[in-house]
Formats: sequence, structure tokens, C-alpha cells
Amino acid sequence: MHSSVLSKWFGFNVLVLLAVIAGQWENLGEIRGPYHRTDAYSESNAYRAGLSYVENGFFAHAGLPDIDYKGITFPDRESKPPPTTSDIYTHYPPGPDWLVGLSMLFLGTENLYSLRVVPMILNGLGAMIFFWLMHSVFTASFAGILCTCVLAIPIFGRFLLGLHYQGYAFTLLLIQLALVTWGMRQGRLLSRKLLAGFGALGFIQGYLSFDYCFLSTFFAVPVGLVMGARLRDLLWVVGVSGCGFVFAHTLHFLQVVLYYGSFADAYADLAQAAAHRSGAYSDLSRWEIFSEYWGKWPNTSMYLSFDLRAVTILFALWSALSLWCPLAKWSLGMRESMAWIMAFVVSFLWIVLMKDHAVVHRHFIPRHLFFVAFVMILLLQKKIYASRRFAVFRV
Repeated sequence: MHSSVLSKWFGFNVLVLLAVIAGQWENLGEIRGPYHRTDAYSESNAYRAGLSYVENGFFAHAGLPDIDYKGITFPDRESKPPPTTSDIYTHYPPGPDWLVGLSMLFLGTENLYSLRVVPMILNGLGAMIFFWLMHSVFTASFAGILCTCVLAIPIFGRFLLGLHYQGYAFTLLLIQLALVTWGMRQGRLLSRKLLAGFGALGFIQGYLSFDYCFLSTFFAVPVGLVMGARLRDLLWVVGVSGCGFVFAHTLHFLQVVLYYGSFADAYADLAQAAAHRSGAYSDLSRWEIFSEYWGKWPNTSMYLSFDLRAVTILFALWSALSLWCPLAKWSLGMRESMAWIMAFVVSFLWIVLMKDHAVVHRHFIPRHLFFVAFVMILLLQKKIYASRRFAVFRV
């Protein structure tokens, strides 16, 4: 087997990536405004906010986005009259809006189509980093099959050209998963540079959004359990990543304080928003929402394209049978069973805890389920290779 990272499998993964990007770009060929597949509402807000940044400066309104700037009409405003006042959005970090504003400085403000060059390049490079690190850790065939499975999951391509945070957050998660895998294999997981990298990635994830808080903090533990890493080392990664995420939201909170001119007003505003998203004011059943996300949304061409509920039941039976036959070569160890269970829990935490947010944003929150799918694929492939005595890691 070829020892170089630049193997035929790596080349194949890159070609498939380019095909996915080309396919997404072709779908957007006739669309010059927001696109429903990448969330037209948030894209409309980001366009208006970006235009506000370009014309008024990035530090107007304490750097927070004006999502109704000039009342520009897009699909989310067709039924409403143009607003006469600004709408400064305080409830989410402004990272995605800043990205659009910065893109407009170089690519113009005429239409959203040209601005998609930025997410295409950044998400494409992020995917390449993921491929490179995976091919650096695993043998060519193992990494090639794993990366091909990731590419085949519809979630991978769905938000590649999106102008808001969904595509960026997903790509950063890929890098986090690959980086922690590479760090464990190299024995450098707790090196200062790598920990600083995890902290920086956690910060960027935090400044992009709230809803990846569990994924971008706890990603290391399930992957580490599959890879056989020490739990203490994994907790360091969790702590550093979490600190980066918290620091980003601390910065955002200070921006809101500056905007209101009052700590109390800023706290009341964000606390009310959190209560609303968690469903404190609604009678929605958490179990019904969980069941919908577990049974309905994954098995569609938009997200996983397989029945996650059936696969979860099969993995549960696999873990249960492994308790009866712990020495069988196909059996799962306790750490391996805990790996996929924890990945399942982490994937669903935001959905269950922030139930109103999950209901309103059914069109993009299901992408959280990629994490449990990735851990299941990694675990299954590793067990198959081990049972056949195929090499898993590069020597």
C-alpha cells in the first residue's frame, strides 16, 4: 500500500469534494438572492447586516448586526412592509454577519451569488484539511473509505455555499474531529500548540453561533474512546475548547452590554431569549421533538439518508450482545459502547434542551446528527478492519 498521504484514495476524495461543490454551485446557478436550502431567512439577515457594516462601519451599534438595514426585501420580508427603524440583533454572536460584511468589501454588495465564493473557498479548504489529517493518521484505504462515507452524507454538501454560520460551523467541526484524531495518534494531544488550536476553534465556533456548544466542546470524548485515548487527556481538550466557546460568548455579552449601556438590560434580554429557545413559555413535548429528530428527519435526502433510529437500535443490540460475549472478536468493549452512546447524547442535547429553537429551525438543526453518524461509521469501520486483521493506522 502506498505510504504517501497523497494516495489514490486521497485524490479520489478530493475529486468527490470538487464534484459536490460543483453540484451545489450548479443548483445555485439561477439564484441571485437567498437560497432556501441554505436558510433564506438567515442569509437575508446577513446580507442586510453586511451592507450596514460596509456603509456604517463594523463597530456601529457595538459591532452588532442590523438585520433590517434599509428594509431590503427578500423572501422573508415579502409579506411585511419595509421597517422604518433598524433592528439590531442581540441574541446571536455577529460572526457570520461580520464575514458577509468583510466579503462585501472585496466582492461588492450587488447580489448574494458572488458572495458565495467565500464559503466555497473556506469550506472547501476546511474539508481538504480534514482529508489530509485523516489520511495522515489512517492507512490509505481506511481514510479513503471513511472520508468517502462523510462525503456521501447529504449534510456535508447542504450548507457548503451558505452565507450564514451553518456551513462554517460544520466544516470547523470536521477540522476539530480530524485534529483530535491526529493529536492522539501523534501523542501530541496535550501540546501547547494543539491545545491553543482547540481553544481558538472553540472561540470561532462560539462567535459563529450558540447551537454548536455541545458538539464543539465534547467532540473529543466519543472519538477518543474509539481511538483508545486516555480520558484525562480528552477532558483537557473538552475544557480548553469549552473555554474558547465561553470566551466568545462573553465577548458577545459585553457587546450587548455596550449596546444597551446597562449590564442588567443586556442580561435580561439574553436570559429571556434563552428561556424562549428552551421552551419555557410553551407546552411542546421534548419527547415528541426528540422522536421527530430521531425518526423522521435523518432518513431524508437532506440530512443522513438512512434510518438513524434503526441503526441506533442495532448498535444498542450490538452493545448488549457484547456484554454476553465479551471475548468475541466482533464484540464492543465498554469504552466503544460508551463512545457511540455519548455521541448520540451530545448530538441530541441542543435539540432536547432548546426545544423551541429546534422546532423553529428544523431546516438546519438536524445537521447536529452528523456527529453520531460519524462516530458510528468510525467505530464500525475500525471493528471490521480489526476483525479482518487489516491495518488501521499508518506506521
